[in-house]
Amino acid sequence: MNEDEITAKKIVNVYRNIQNPIEKKIFASVLEKIKINPIRPNDDLTGTRVSGFRLEEKKYEAESHIDVLRKILRIVFIKYPHETDKILSILGRKNKYFSKKSNDLRMPELISGTDIYFETNENAKSICVRCEKILKLFGMDYTSFEINYHK
Repeated sequence: MNEDEITAKKIVNVYRNIQNPIEKKIFASVLEKIKINPIRPNDDLTGTRVSGFRLEEKKYEAESHIDVLRKILRIVFIKYPHETDKILSILGRKNKYFSKKSNDLRMPELISGTDIYFETNENAKSICVRCEKILKLFGMDYTSFEINYHK
């Protein structure tokens, strides 16, 4: 492959670097129309240290990637308390990410205020993708989600 070739990965990287929220939303919509999923693993996340995240124009503090996931779950479940079981539809290729049975998961943690457990034994790339999938599933603006890192 020569460097002039356009790939889905290159297009998604362009999407990730868009700073204007309106442009990012439009770009994500175009990607979905041409069947390119903008929600995909970001290879640049390995070894990063989280300082927080942004969602829908609000800033949140977080200490780690798993803390980001924990807080995204709390935000979504506070906003949609009667739809928590929807989360069970998000599945991994080999393993479950969410379950009502703790022994379905390797390192389960109970989601506060629910009877649902989530997997905590995941890498930064997987956690970031899972956060975006959760936001999209619940109809929230996943394009506004951005993790902040220590420099």
